[in-house]
Amino acid sequence: MEERRIKTAIYVDFDNIYGALLSIYQMAPGKDRNELSPFQAQLLKLLIPEFLKLLKNGIIFTGGGEDIYQDSRCIKIFAEYHNLPYQARISPPLTHIVQEVGAVTHNPFIPSSKKGKGKNAADVALVLSVIEDLLIKRIPVDAVVIATCDIDLYPAIRWLKEHTGLSIILASFEGRINSIYLRTLNSGEIWFLNDGDENRDYTIRTLKNGLSAYLNLIENGDINAYPNDKDLKYLEGLKNIVTEKVSLKSELVVLIDKVKNLNRNGRERDVYVVFKEKLIKGLRGWLVKNGYAKTGLIIKNWLPRWNLGIDEMTANQYLKKVVEEELPRHPEIVFECQGEKDGVIIGTFKFRSTN
Repeated sequence: MEERRIKTAIYVDFDNIYGALLSIYQMAPGKDRNELSPFQAQLLKLLIPEFLKLLKNGIIFTGGGEDIYQDSRCIKIFAEYHNLPYQARISPPLTHIVQEVGAVTHNPFIPSSKKGKGKNAADVALVLSVIEDLLIKRIPVDAVVIATCDIDLYPAIRWLKEHTGLSIILASFEGRINSIYLRTLNSGEIWFLNDGDENRDYTIRTLKNGLSAYLNLIENGDINAYPNDKDLKYLEGLKNIVTEKVSLKSELVVLIDKVKNLNRNGRERDVYVVFKEKLIKGLRGWLVKNGYAKTGLIIKNWLPRWNLGIDEMTANQYLKKVVEEELPRHPEIVFECQGEKDGVIIGTFKFRSTN
């Protein structure tokens, strides 16, 4: 298969594409969802740049003995960013995330714009920018890619085809594209971003790259947004969707299962945090009145009152971890270790002597 590269300018109706991605990844707002979990917010933050990187540099068409890749001269993203769902949950802001992949953000100015008003502002800004780039600046490109599912841009696409002499390519999602495009554009003018081939389907590749990035961040300790119990159901739903396109042994399914397994690790982490906080707080109060606290007192007497749902051996492991990692942050408390018996640490907590 030969490879051919064409120079492109890419214009993204991000109000529309972002909404489509939320729907594809089962995050769309609705009566059963008006907020994202910390895990989902983190995942969405990773999916957006991964999708845009693929859109910017990926393969457009395969066929006729050649693969056609982009040499993108510019990628511009148009949206009323302040009105996008969940934008307040994503940090840094979406505009910054978009810019980090080398795209130019366009947020059309609308005085006193409120959600639902001026809904075509981004479309108008997109069309004006395309006309300026092609007919006034005359940027050197072979093709123009317009990413949208929205029929509102259809007249502009038809006009550009008739007046620029360039290839105008619609990048969209199969099953979400307006049927008018299907009836009036030929197959070489529509680039489906979810064509079902695991290696070319941008929704599959985006999810794969996003989950890989998430696992790397967790492994490196850069984030702590572990999936909760509701996220397990969410991930299982994603798995059911993607297995319609990929095999159960595919890399993507393996990644989803790895993320699901983090739920247990996250629960253990959360229990340890509570154990640590209760222990330090309890020691401070107890030592003021009693002068010392033995490990047996903590395990046999305090632990049952904390209702953490862990056994004594797990509590003993947490106790060791507190002594090794947490006490250095609390120099007023010292631990005198008398040894271990059958893996159980034995010793006494005291306030540090000021003499």
